[in-house]
Amino acid sequence: MKKTETIDLKGKNYATVPARIKEFRQDCPYGLIETTPTILPDWKILFKARILKDKSNPDSAEWTGHAIWTSKADKDFEKLETIAVWRALAMLWYMASGDIASSEEWKNLWNIRKQNKKKN
Repeated sequence: MKKTETIDLKGKNYATVPARIKEFRQDCPYGLIETTPTILPDWKILFKARILKDKSNPDSAEWTGHAIWTSKADKDFEKLETIAVWRALAMLWYMASGDIASSEEWKNLWNIRKQNKKKN
């Protein structure tokens, strides 16, 4: 069994997005990862990620992931895209622990990382 790089999030181990993408690309060299942002009327941002295991076979395993954010902090757009891809890959079983973080857990992780950067 593969050993996947993980991060600790509230006492649970989650595979990082780069680790999941690496595994996906190794397993599915003809796979597709596409993302689409949508600005909602209330200025929230919704990101949708679509992952298809084999783009030459539209009937191959496919999943989507979504993320919505109301904050206007630095890098939120990129974070949303990452979260959407992360969740879609998790739904295709590209995860270390079987856990899928909620948007709220992700938001907390980003806030903790931001605070740690300010301290250093």
